[in-house]
Parts: sequence; C-alpha cells; structure tokens
Amino acid sequence: MRKLCLIFLISQAAHSAQWGTSASFKSGPTASSSKQLLSRYAGTPLIDVFKQYAQDQGATTQAETESLVTHELIHVESARIRRFWRPTGDLDGYMVKWDGRMATVRYTVQETPKIQPLQDMYLNRNPNNTISNTLDELNAYSLTLPDLCKTARNGAERHLPALAAHLVVLNAALRTEKALWPSSWSRNRPLMVRTVALLSRQAAAALQQCGYPIPENSAIQQFISE
Repeated sequence: MRKLCLIFLISQAAHSAQWGTSASFKSGPTASSSKQLLSRYAGTPLIDVFKQYAQDQGATTQAETESLVTHELIHVESARIRRFWRPTGDLDGYMVKWDGRMATVRYTVQETPKIQPLQDMYLNRNPNNTISNTLDELNAYSLTLPDLCKTARNGAERHLPALAAHLVVLNAALRTEKALWPSSWSRNRPLMVRTVALLSRQAAAALQQCGYPIPENSAIQQFISE
C-alpha cells in the first residue's frame, strides 16, 4: 500500500511540476545545482512525504532535511525520465538489464566490513536490486553530500559511510557480473562504460570533497578501461 501511494504521488507530481527538456552532457555537475529539483517539485505532495521521511531518518537540521529530500527527488526524477538525472545532463543506462542481483554479489574479506552501513537497511531488504540501482544511489548521494558537508558536517557524517559503501558494492557487483555472468558484463559494457565512469568519479569526488576515504575500486576501473 505504501509503495502504491508513493507511485500515485509521483504521478501527481509529474503532472503538476513544470518540465524542461534534458540538456546534453557538457560538464560535471555541481552539488548545489541539484537543488533545482526542490523548486521544480515545490507544491507537490512529494515534498511533505520526503520531509517526513527525512525526519524519520533522524534529520535534525534544515540543511540535512533539504539534502535528504533532494536525494529522494533525484531518484524520482530519474525514474520519471528513465535516465540518471543530473543537473548538467542526464545519463543513459537507467533501464539496462543486468543478470546479477545484490543477493549474489561476492565480496572480498576487505570489502565485507565496508558494506555494513548498507547491510541491514538496504542490501538485505532489496536482494533483487542490480548494478543500475547502485548507480542510482551513487548519483543521488554524490549530488547532495558535498553541499551538506559544507553546511551541516555532523549530518553529512551520518551519510558518507553509505556513499562509500555503495562504491564498494558497485566494485564488487561489476567483478561478480564478469565472473558469473560474463555475457551480461560484455553486453552492457559498451552501453554503460561512460555512465559508470562518470558516476563513479562523481562519487569519488564527493567523498574527496568531504574528506572521506575513497574505497578500492579496481573492478570499476577495469570495466571503464578494458
């Protein structure tokens, strides 16, 4: 029922918001420019829904609430246009089908503790998610956290481990995809190499801007460069 209500609200928001055409990619996005979604969706039911969600997640400041609302709106907008929404230009691959699922990703001994921030609340609850879902999360986190690091560092520190963990998940998922489903890896690589490159670099840049360690990502680099 909750999922159906959210779908209804997204549909209503899509009709009431003012939409522009998607620009072609020209340069890397700035975190603050993602706030344009807040004005785009102003007055729609989603704003109140996501404000309540932010409070439920423990947000205590206006800056953190705004960051979490924007994060969720990025997901909504990407789903609406069926592309990875970015303020400077959308990216292809949102609808690409991967054979692997989160439940089948193989993690190294070094990676296992680094995904703990996501284990119970995200990975275990979404076993059928794919690499595309991970990219969606990387996009939303990395477009919002740099601003939050500047305005509410304490709030940002609660979310930085999740961003880093999603980068670990992407690395392990790409490695697993190649090992267990090589045809999927090969089929999708030409379609996804640019998107994986841009979103993983965007995530690494966000971590760097916030002074947070960037996890090992050799499988991501192999996907990009092979």
